[in-house]
Amino acid sequence: MKILPHFWETWWFEPLCWLGGATLVGGAVISALRLRHRRKLAVLERAQLLERERARIAQDLHDDLGTGLTEIHVASALGLAPSASAHEVSGSLHEISQRARQMVLALDEIVWAVNPKNDNLGSLASYFCNFAEQFLRPANIACRLDVANELPATPLPSEKRHSLFLAFKEALNNVMRHSEARTVELGIRVMDDRMTIEVADDGRGFTVVTDHPGADGLANMRTRMQEMGGQFEFASELGKGTRVKFILPLRESHC
Repeated sequence: MKILPHFWETWWFEPLCWLGGATLVGGAVISALRLRHRRKLAVLERAQLLERERARIAQDLHDDLGTGLTEIHVASALGLAPSASAHEVSGSLHEISQRARQMVLALDEIVWAVNPKNDNLGSLASYFCNFAEQFLRPANIACRLDVANELPATPLPSEKRHSLFLAFKEALNNVMRHSEARTVELGIRVMDDRMTIEVADDGRGFTVVTDHPGADGLANMRTRMQEMGGQFEFASELGKGTRVKFILPLRESHC
């Protein structure tokens, strides 16, 4: 009777063990390298995001504050000129006051956008409401707020907050410049992992054509929302005001 050897006694068992061990070690090394590579990519992405943010801040400071200070300097020089009349001095002071107010708002926008404490929906809603009221007040446009009592604690990166704010500001700017409205209603809601911001005015409205004043602003708002993976909707009718809506998906913002 022939007795067969146990499997660990066969000639192929030891080579198989070496092969299995090598495979495990190789797999562990590959997994470690992949993890290291992913970490490096994450570091690079954060560095690139930081560089973009720094470049954006520098551009904002140059465009808003730098230009504003230049205009204030020019207006001051005109007002202080020996030949300036009382009317010209008054006009210069008014221009300085207006530009200084705009610079305060611009600086506040920059600080809010870069502060990581504001990377949440609650902060965004609060800031948008306060900004709308301050922005519309000089034009005697009332601002009615319709904001959800409780918003989810969903993070929203500064880059998206800033882009969304620029679109929102464009909507208010169109109201100021073109609508002749008396009241603006601002609604902010979150439903089904989507944030909706709606700006509706009771102004004169318009028929949408490409050469209408504000048409560039509509295109800018649509482009900004598309770049964030969101949607932009608007409706307007002569004599019945204009309504714009920004819809931003929040699911991707959890990462």
